Amino acid sequence: MRLGILLAFLMTLGLSWLLGDWFGYRQVEQESLEQSFRYRQLVANELNRYLPIPELMAQHPLMVRALQHPDQPELILEANQKMQRMAGIVGSSDVYLMDDTGLTVAASNFSRRDSFVGRRFAYRPYFSDAIKSGDSAIYFALGSTSGVRGLYFSHPLRGDNGVMLGVLAMKVQVDDLESQWHRPVNRDGAQMVVLDSAGISFLASRQDWLYRDFSGRREEQQALEIRQRYPGRQLRAMKIHDLGRPWGYPRSPASSVSRPVREQRSTSV
Repeated sequence: MRLGILLAFLMTLGLSWLLGDWFGYRQVEQESLEQSFRYRQLVANELNRYLPIPELMAQHPLMVRALQHPDQPELILEANQKMQRMAGIVGSSDVYLMDDTGLTVAASNFSRRDSFVGRRFAYRPYFSDAIKSGDSAIYFALGSTSGVRGLYFSHPLRGDNGVMLGVLAMKVQVDDLESQWHRPVNRDGAQMVVLDSAGISFLASRQDWLYRDFSGRREEQQALEIRQRYPGRQLRAMKIHDLGRPWGYPRSPASSVSRPVREQRSTSV
């Protein structure tokens, strides 16, 4: 009888522990999904806010004329000043116009010492993707001139005969977006990180998680394009320990906290 009581007690204790573990894991999982969804929407809304703007700018006749006649100083000055006003209206840090070789012929920062005018950005995917697809493109990167993180939005320009003339690009800094992660709404201690398509953290609620490689590859395996995207950053590998799931806990397709939002992934950790 004593043995039976002891076994029943141990079984009850084990079942309670298992159910408690399941319930606790499920609660954490659900909270992570909700947090991830909320911040994923925040990033997606920011992208959707700016995505149509380069296409609208590219439809201005002055942009096409500037690409067709880059040797006319008065026309280029007018294009510079027009993009300067555009940048002020939409709240972007830079707006610039590149010909079909990636050479910048006009830019909103034309009067600054670090002006983009005369610089070539053909190696940037926001240029090559727009040229190849004939449509808008989005890219995350550190500015090669400024060293400041930005969202790059671009759209190609064509002449009346359909010939590709160049690309108009717009850079938006991400500081405001990241600052929203530190507001009182995030009091539960959740940490957020946004990864680009290569698994590099581009936005993070913790500074020591920024520019880290979450892909699991070794540093020597990082491609040249990845390093060009983040010049001057070490991109050290992030050590991640998988704690696993409670014994017998089902793996639901909805349990993934990483979802794509066009170019990037938003993850709750």
